[in-house]
Amino acid sequence: MTFIINSSSARQASDLIIDGTPTTFMEEVIEKSKKIIVLVDFWAEWCGPCLQLMPLLEKAVLEMSGKVQLVKIDTELYPELAQQCHIQSLPTVLAFRDGQPIDGFSGGIGLTQIKSFIAKLIGTQLSPFEELLDMADQAREQDDFISAISCYARILEKEPKNVRALVGIAKSYLATAAHDKARVYAEMLPSEDISETVQTLKATLALFEKGSTLEAVNILNVKLDKDPTDQQVRLDLALQFFAAGKFEQALELSFQSLEMAPHWANGAAKKQILKILEALGSSDPLTNQARKRLSLLLFS
Repeated sequence: MTFIINSSSARQASDLIIDGTPTTFMEEVIEKSKKIIVLVDFWAEWCGPCLQLMPLLEKAVLEMSGKVQLVKIDTELYPELAQQCHIQSLPTVLAFRDGQPIDGFSGGIGLTQIKSFIAKLIGTQLSPFEELLDMADQAREQDDFISAISCYARILEKEPKNVRALVGIAKSYLATAAHDKARVYAEMLPSEDISETVQTLKATLALFEKGSTLEAVNILNVKLDKDPTDQQVRLDLALQFFAAGKFEQALELSFQSLEMAPHWANGAAKKQILKILEALGSSDPLTNQARKRLSLLLFS
């Protein structure tokens, strides 16, 4: 099972990363750069390095917690914008401040280099362990949890309060069902840290710990087949699906319970849905879909 570390900013990814057009360029780049640094990524579908760079750019921008924004320009659709900005090769990224390009780079570079570029623009410094953190995150995203845990542990030996490493190692242990170890690292996080990254971890841990006390999926399935009106079994089964990484199925079962018995056990189904959404984080597509569905059910 893999987890996604979400941006600590409460702002949605759609606010920070957009597709630019000639119609919106003035507003989204020129005017917006008078308030915040705007990165403009000139790319094309046929450009392999462009397609490799784009997800790294997006990840770096989201991790900067709203300090920069990204506008993507498809040069096949809008060659006039590339010409106006004197783009000679792809990919090219330009940084705009106060309506003017102030820096940039061409060609593919790694995630840590992108972060260094952005950090220089906003006047901050990266952690000396940034590259190792990126390696750890990548290993975790590829389900190589042993390597991820090893990298995070090396960082924590030097920086015991490194939030990103604490969250990463806790999520890695959660993914291997080592809940006790995950709890140890989660409790090391600063109590005053209310970022979404930390809150999603704590919500996930709470759901996992509750799920570990429940009966197995096959037993719960049999019980639900015998009595489809048993809301406790339905919600328990949803938690087990969540623990297995089947988030969509977990939400569907929880919604079924809410639709069938909205007031059962003081609104237990609604509370479980909200907890799952907290664990997924605001940038997960499932969260947006589920919030709309929840609103329709509660306010229709």
